[in-house]
Amino acid sequence: MKKVFLFLLLAIGLNLSAQNKADWENPEVFAINKEATRATSLTYPTEELAKTDDYTKSPFYQSLDGTWKFYFSPKVSEVPNGFWNENYNISNWADMPVPGNWEFNGYGLPYYKNTGFGFVAKPPHIDREDSPVGAYRRDFTIPQNWDGRRVFIHFEAGTNAMYIWVNGQKVGYTQNSKSPAEFEITKYIREGKNTLAC
Repeated sequence: MKKVFLFLLLAIGLNLSAQNKADWENPEVFAINKEATRATSLTYPTEELAKTDDYTKSPFYQSLDGTWKFYFSPKVSEVPNGFWNENYNISNWADMPVPGNWEFNGYGLPYYKNTGFGFVAKPPHIDREDSPVGAYRRDFTIPQNWDGRRVFIHFEAGTNAMYIWVNGQKVGYTQNSKSPAEFEITKYIREGKNTLAC
């Protein structure tokens, strides 16, 4: 089976999503259903096209850059439950550019710390009174010519951790700040419109 990649250049301030199990406070959990780290590559229909090394020319590539719907929660306890479900109403959510950083788009406080953490560290626990979370949603379309192909979604970066849902189904989790993460989403997608939530 051949591969297709949805590329998401995601350099956003994602911290996490509320879940029943606090994966983000479990030192034994760094990823769920995430593909093994590898050199980033993409399939092309011809050798000549592959030599151009321009992903945008491949019919098996789709960028998810652009405007996403966004909801900011200052505390992890305030993340809207079920926002990843397709029928969840996000019409009053803000628009957020992706790639982007929510602190530079009016949410939270930007800071840079060259030593230490910038917060009181109590590993593996977070400060639940200061635990900003960004919920992101957008729709995307699977082209008909991808039928029968394996489809992967590639995130260039996220801070500090994130869950991924496609069409309301939990795909996986990644916890590795500012590092790429890839997930196979073949079994979660359908031809036509799909909903992605992070």
